[in-house]
Amino acid sequence: MNFYNVIKAVHIIAVVSWFAGCFYIFRLFVYHVQNRMSQDTNRVFEVMEKKLLKIIMNPALALVFVTGVGMLILSPQWLKMGWLHIKLLFFFVLVGYHFFALHIQKKFSRGEFILTEKQCRIMNEIPTLVLIISVLMVVLKPF
Repeated sequence: MNFYNVIKAVHIIAVVSWFAGCFYIFRLFVYHVQNRMSQDTNRVFEVMEKKLLKIIMNPALALVFVTGVGMLILSPQWLKMGWLHIKLLFFFVLVGYHFFALHIQKKFSRGEFILTEKQCRIMNEIPTLVLIISVLMVVLKPF
């Protein structure tokens, strides 16, 4: 069994898990903003958001990072490729998105709704754009 391929398989599984959370977290925020006047509903959304971030998204992001670094250690020649630089740029965009979601979750749990429903809907589109660009870079390796 090739160790690099094992790391790559774990990396792909972690990426899929992380993206699943990224696709869903701002959708939860949309519903949370829509129902912010109900204390009971607020508590339900707070639990859902916190668990999604802490149990799924945070560990998945950590695993994406560790396995990504592992693959680069085993295949450092990829660091010379332009497509990887673009992919890494968008990885860091999604990391920023992730930490912004953590910030929003904390604000919402304190009853501070600093984003509108429309802003949450717009933010919800970012992971899709990152996914499209990342997959195109990895598959096509345009430069």
